[in-house]
Amino acid sequence: MLSLPVTSEETGRTRVVDRWGLRVDNAVFERIAEDKRDDGIIQQREVGRKRPGQLAPDYGIQTTGAAITEW
Repeated sequence: MLSLPVTSEETGRTRVVDRWGLRVDNAVFERIAEDKRDDGIIQQREVGRKRPGQLAPDYGIQTTGAAITEW
């Protein structure tokens, strides 16, 4: 499991976490929600990948990169 320093847009605090929420626009949210409603499983679970030697993940969905670390 990968842990990264993530700054929460809500608190401004940076924490090292292995799970975080990522802000997406409404169209992306609805597409993922529809996929979940279809059969109860999100088919495209991977939304980003951090490659060796890179500092930040590459996201495969449209996002601002803004995150939250608590919910």
